[in-house]
Amino acid sequence: MKLCLGARDGRALFSFVGRWLIVCMAAGLPLAAQGWGGRLHMDINYAAARNVPDEMAAWRAYDKVLSKHSIDPDLWKGADPSEGPRHYIEPEHLKGVVFTNLPKSLSALYEKIGKKEPEETGLAPWIIDETLQRLTQVMASSNWLEATAVAAALGHYVADTHQPLHCTKDFDGDWISNRGIHLRWEKEMPAHRWNYKTIQAGPARYVDDPWNVALIWMHAANQEVQPIFKADRAARRQTDNDVVSEKYFDLLWASSKDLFAKQVNQSVTDVSSLWYTAWVNAGKPPIPPPPETIDGKTIFRPGEARRFMKTSFPWTLVVVLGSVAALVLVLGVVKRQKRPLDQVSLGS
Repeated sequence: MKLCLGARDGRALFSFVGRWLIVCMAAGLPLAAQGWGGRLHMDINYAAARNVPDEMAAWRAYDKVLSKHSIDPDLWKGADPSEGPRHYIEPEHLKGVVFTNLPKSLSALYEKIGKKEPEETGLAPWIIDETLQRLTQVMASSNWLEATAVAAALGHYVADTHQPLHCTKDFDGDWISNRGIHLRWEKEMPAHRWNYKTIQAGPARYVDDPWNVALIWMHAANQEVQPIFKADRAARRQTDNDVVSEKYFDLLWASSKDLFAKQVNQSVTDVSSLWYTAWVNAGKPPIPPPPETIDGKTIFRPGEARRFMKTSFPWTLVVVLGSVAALVLVLGVVKRQKRPLDQVSLGS
């Protein structure tokens, strides 16, 4: 498995370099933050497929394949350095442009704020809009193999933008008191506490204006960032900053589980609504039995994957080298202090 990360993943990495860097490198696991974690993405796509209206009932048979391939976009990051920005939006970098007046055209945005690197702003709203249009087109052409792949990816991007920490520049904490919160809240906290059976999504509906609806849910997600930080600070105070303890995660879950469930439920509602919208706009074509499998390759064609990129700076190399340097530093500290590695805490 290749260890390939984008610039944003690299910033997140250094916030929990201590215990997680050592464990992940030893196990050969990817270090990139993966919105909601693989389990949640699979749950959301599966539930969304079951949640479509009765007139689209044949789509419900796609539940397993859409669930299985819900994590594909996170895997694409390894080979495609331009994939990362598709998973988030950082409105604080937009210089007065807010969700309520975010231009649908990237060129119009850049006229207002000046050209920026995609890693600095994120591309999620535009990717969701583009992927929805593409899903409509392939459904209309009855290309159901491609439609399955595009729908799975659309579900991933929509779900990511319901995760509050994918809708802020402070995606991994405020760099003072919440560092490392991203993976703690979206993946480690629900690991033994979340239950798929608790999903209670609203009914899927046809969406007249997908662009504005998406901006509304991203704005709502952004408003939940500070409550997550507050819950994290409270749990840390009560556990003497032991952010790997079960007590910490129990406290974090107790204070934010309702928020967590709300965002997951809304994800399911909005994913199923956009799938339904694409199918209606495609003319409600007959839906055949689902494919047994799809290849899992990126849905972006050669040349497309880098079209939003301004440069091709080798962030992956920088992050990997920085990670190695951080590990060497950790080991040096341990050696000087002559203490076992598991007694050294570099966390927040």
